[in-house]
Order: sequence, then structure tokens, then C-alpha cells
Amino acid sequence: AGTLFLSGCASMWPQTAALREATRTDGREPWTACLIRIERDTGKVAMDFEYDNPSRWAITPANVRQMALALRPPGI
Repeated sequence: AGTLFLSGCASMWPQTAALREATRTDGREPWTACLIRIERDTGKVAMDFEYDNPSRWAITPANVRQMALALRPPGI
């Protein structure tokens, strides 16, 4: 399985801006971060959106081990 974290990269990847607009909820600002998990074996995709804390899934030297466990797909 793989995990992709998108945050503040709408200008880097035009597709990110399109995804933000396509998943926008009426009356609410678009999400600031998105976590995408893709299961290699099945192709199943899961997305989580963060609206208030763009650093929710940020990986730093201080939290790299903790985030590796937290971001691991369920069942692994």
C-alpha cells in the first residue's frame, strides 16, 4: 500500500486544485490537506481531508517514526 499526503501544493500540481474543487462542500472553505491511501493489491483508494490543521499529517525529523505508524494503512 502507498500513502500520499497533499498540502499546500495546488500550484505545484494543477490536479490538486481540481480535486479540491471537486470535493468542496457548500458553505465551507476547501480542505487544506488531503491524505490519500492506495492499496496496491486491490487498487482501493481512501481519502481523508483536513479543513483546519494543514500540518496534521506533516512529517518532521521529530515525529517520523510516530507518523510512519500513524499513516500506515489499516491491517498492516
